[in-house]
Amino acid sequence: MPKIGKVKAFIHRNPDDSWVIKSATVSQESDVKYYISGLFEFDKVENAYMVDKTNAIRLDYASDGLYVDSNGNVGTAQKYYRENHDKLVKAQRKLSRMQGSKKYEVKSNNYMKQLRKVNRIHRHIANQRLDNLHKISTEIANQYDVICVESLNIRSMSNKGFGNGKATMDNGYGMFLSMLSISCLMEISVL
Repeated sequence: MPKIGKVKAFIHRNPDDSWVIKSATVSQESDVKYYISGLFEFDKVENAYMVDKTNAIRLDYASDGLYVDSNGNVGTAQKYYRENHDKLVKAQRKLSRMQGSKKYEVKSNNYMKQLRKVNRIHRHIANQRLDNLHKISTEIANQYDVICVESLNIRSMSNKGFGNGKATMDNGYGMFLSMLSISCLMEISVL
């Protein structure tokens, strides 16, 4: 890094010698961790695998699991927010009793420490969900040539009228579709 110097990094993909680095973006998360994202320019795109036959699958939204496919398989039924809810409630309750929780109060050091703990729990839940969705979307993208999904308005499904807002948002179906489209080299048809 130009102003910092050398930084230890976990690199998930080693760049070739022909790649040219264009920029690096440093971001700080709410749990006080820093991430660097590098942008490279390269000429030739290499596919990881070749497709011989055409096999297709249809995915439908399921509120009790992530999806139901055309073969009858149900996606994961993991509810990460619900599983960590008790721990999060205790941490937030402790935070609300501290000096600095009111609007114009000076924030104490213990308040800031507890706020970092709450943010760490939120980050843990988000990381669990993202890891699971990445694994499932990559597996489906590598297994099938054509993937058809239904078009849904997740935001309207999660409003108070339906009464299942937390379950819908904890499901992560919208993120799953975007990860699936990124991990696929072919187009996803929307029904």
